[in-house]
Amino acid sequence: MIASEEKRPVDTGQNKLLFIFTDQHYFVHLLIGGCDPEEGCSLFFLDYLASSIQVPFAAHGYGSYFILSLLDRWHRKKLTKGEAVELLKRCMAELKKRFIVTLPAVTIRIIDKDGYHTLPLLKEEDYVTK
Repeated sequence: MIASEEKRPVDTGQNKLLFIFTDQHYFVHLLIGGCDPEEGCSLFFLDYLASSIQVPFAAHGYGSYFILSLLDRWHRKKLTKGEAVELLKRCMAELKKRFIVTLPAVTIRIIDKDGYHTLPLLKEEDYVTK
């Protein structure tokens, strides 16, 4: 078991997915984020085989093929909230340009040491590049 408090949901998710995987067929990918007072904030990617890894950023699904390279290029360890929202806008603009699914609005939730916060809805006109 992983000792850190923020990693416990990952452990729990792994155990549940292992149980489900042996009984029925489910294909799920999870992104689990949290903050620990001593270690700071972390993000984990948990795949359908119940393996997990800590990652600096993540995306999954078909849209990830278009935006992971943007995240790789522009992500920094100490992004401010404003810079993170701008990076999200850049990713959403790329999806608008290259992906077949229309995403008229996006809910943004930020996890930090003070808990999680929901930002105002990010609408399509806010992230479309002219």
